[in-house]
Amino acid sequence: MFQIIFNADDAGIDEQRNEGIIRAFQAGCVRSTTAIVNGRAFKQIVSIARAEPGLGLGLHLNLTDGRPLSQAKSLAPSGIFKPKRELWSQAWHGRIVQEEVAAEFRAQIEAFLETGLVPTHLDGHNHIHVFPGVWEVLMRVMNEFPVIRGVRLPRESGAVIHNETGSDGVPEIRPAELSEGGIELERAGHRKAAFFRTLADCAMRSRP
Repeated sequence: MFQIIFNADDAGIDEQRNEGIIRAFQAGCVRSTTAIVNGRAFKQIVSIARAEPGLGLGLHLNLTDGRPLSQAKSLAPSGIFKPKRELWSQAWHGRIVQEEVAAEFRAQIEAFLETGLVPTHLDGHNHIHVFPGVWEVLMRVMNEFPVIRGVRLPRESGAVIHNETGSDGVPEIRPAELSEGGIELERAGHRKAAFFRTLADCAMRSRP
């Protein structure tokens, strides 16, 4: 016996995204969402979650969009996070500054907890939480916040990252290559849900 929960990522990025999520929730399609705390509409999604207690609100840890909440000099040298492909390459090739990632994760978790709400779970924007060099940090940081009950782990059949030219140093990365992070988080007791799939992945699998 298992339970299927439809989760909508990227809440709090903007008002339009929030509106779509709440409409999907009210229509009975979505039961859970994960919020980006440095998004311009984060306060709005918090207000929505308070008004709709049936909507689970988790934290979408973000290292690739907008401004960081910590100093994060290597992650955001211009004051804005680097583009996602640049961060993916940095993580994949072991060039990520783990202490900066830890400080930013702590800052985002603390910003969420300051609302008086507790996230139902954590996951990562663009699956960044299971990349090499990042999942180890998340495992340490989660031990500092025992009130948070778990992490959502990705499992998709297609490539997580696909680059036809390979010109930016990011190879094609398939889910199996990111599985170590998910496995170790699960072993440490941080799993919230066994796996999740994207709608795009499900649609591709259902094609004749």
